[in-house]
Amino acid sequence: MAFLALEKLTKKFGTHLAVDGLSLEVEKGEFIALLGPSGCGKTTTLQMIAGFADPSSGAIELEGRDLLAIKPAKRGLGIVFQSYALFPHMTVAENVAFGLEMQGFAAVDRTSCCSTSRFRTSTQSCARRCRSSCARSSAPSAPRPSL
Repeated sequence: MAFLALEKLTKKFGTHLAVDGLSLEVEKGEFIALLGPSGCGKTTTLQMIAGFADPSSGAIELEGRDLLAIKPAKRGLGIVFQSYALFPHMTVAENVAFGLEMQGFAAVDRTSCCSTSRFRTSTQSCARRCRSSCARSSAPSAPRPSL
C-alpha cells in the first residue's frame, strides 16, 4: 500500500479541465516533484491533497485513509506556496510558531529557532523566506509530508 495515493484525480473549473484523471502512488520517504508548464494543474493537485480545493472526481488516500473525508486542518499536511505566503508583519520565529499555536501547542520559544528569527520576513532574502516558509509548513506536522 502506498503512503500517498491519488486515483483518477480530476478537477474542473466550469468547462476548464485543470487536472485530468491523475493517478499517482508515493511511498513513505520517497521524494517527488511535479513538473510542468504554467496552468497544467501542479498547484491544483497539491491544493486538492491539502484540502484547499475539492476534486471533481477521484480519490486521495494517505496511509490508507480517505483524505476527502478529513477536513484540511485535521489532515496534518503543510503546503508551501510559490509566493511563500508568510506574514510580513511577523518575524521569522513568529511565522514558524504560528501554525503550532493555532493547533493548540504551548507558546514556542521564539528566540532560539535560528540566527535570523528576530527579523521580519519582509526584510529577508528570497532564500531565507523560502526556508522560513518550509519551517512554518513542517513545524505543526513534523511526522507528515509538506507539499
